[in-house]
Amino acid sequence: MKTCLIISGGPVDRKFAAEFLKGRTYDCIIAVDAGLETALGLGLTPTAAVGDFDTVKHEVFAWFNGQKGIEWDIHKPEKDETDTELAFLTAMNEAAGPSTSSGPPAAAWITPSPTSTACFHA
Repeated sequence: MKTCLIISGGPVDRKFAAEFLKGRTYDCIIAVDAGLETALGLGLTPTAAVGDFDTVKHEVFAWFNGQKGIEWDIHKPEKDETDTELAFLTAMNEAAGPSTSSGPPAAAWITPSPTSTACFHA
């Protein structure tokens, strides 16, 4: 089963997130706009970054932009989807990609509220 981690922007309880992530591995890590800041704080390098990047700190964006292995999906702020919706589409595409595993793909989503951290099967 392929798994994706989606890290949304906004304030996140990093202690909770670090505990949640302990012992877990993901085939893809998708940072959504200012979710890059949370990824950096957790010591994670995303495999993909999605959004219009209008809320991420410039220096964090620049730092990740200099890293290799990150697939960038940059959008204009004027769009029909939210950045998080675009990240879910990316996760679905990643999980549906070439795979020899059986079973449904899964994703975990770190959001600004620890009570809304969710796992889903697509």
